[in-house]
Amino acid sequence: MAALAITVADQVWTPHRMTSFGSGNLGTYAAGGVAVTPGAFRLGVIDFLDIEPAADGTVFTYVPSTGKVMAFSGGAEVGAGDISASVFTYQAAGGF
Repeated sequence: MAALAITVADQVWTPHRMTSFGSGNLGTYAAGGVAVTPGAFRLGVIDFLDIEPAADGTVFTYVPSTGKVMAFSGGAEVGAGDISASVFTYQAAGGF
């Protein structure tokens, strides 16, 4: 079972916010999305998470109310299983 993998390539600090940039994959996908924590992005809280589509066309959406990232392909949620090959880049911002 592949696990969530997030790589923080860079971080920018401002007086009240930190922004991190990097890449990742969701590993093994479960229906309804994969839970992500602020710590995965080296943040204390996630205020904003923008995820670019993967090269294979998989589109990702962060759902703040659940703290999960959902994955879609062809307009429908992807099925449960290993999607670790769908690598994305992201920008996340939040408090410390």
